Amino acid sequence: MSLHRQPRIMIVDDDPTIRDSFQDYLEDYGMDVTVAKSGEQALHLVEAHAPDVMIVDIRMGGMSGDQLISVLYQKYPRCGFVICTGSPEYTPPEFLASLPRVADEVLRKPVAQMESLRLMIEHMLTSLTTDQ
Repeated sequence: MSLHRQPRIMIVDDDPTIRDSFQDYLEDYGMDVTVAKSGEQALHLVEAHAPDVMIVDIRMGGMSGDQLISVLYQKYPRCGFVICTGSPEYTPPEFLASLPRVADEVLRKPVAQMESLRLMIEHMLTSLTTDQ
């Protein structure tokens, strides 16, 4: 990674088990992790935390992950997004799938290989730093 500081990651998921396991794993790899339990909470935290990449659950109470990404995409042009969902039938709507800072692959829960999450984040970080 070509960042000159710890990568900042925000995990947005209403499941505390998912938040905790992702946070513990990513912190073990030297990432600075913030968690939010809802899209609304993420909106309040994002400016102060300034994440490089957000891991966003799609189905949450209140604001959906799709809505959160669409709100933040224009406002934070240097942030990348990884979609994570437990819904096997979910496919990103066309407006999200076409965005260059949204990961091409959807991460499916439960995540059996945590390394795939880390590799997605590292790939996203690399592409974001080369696009600047």
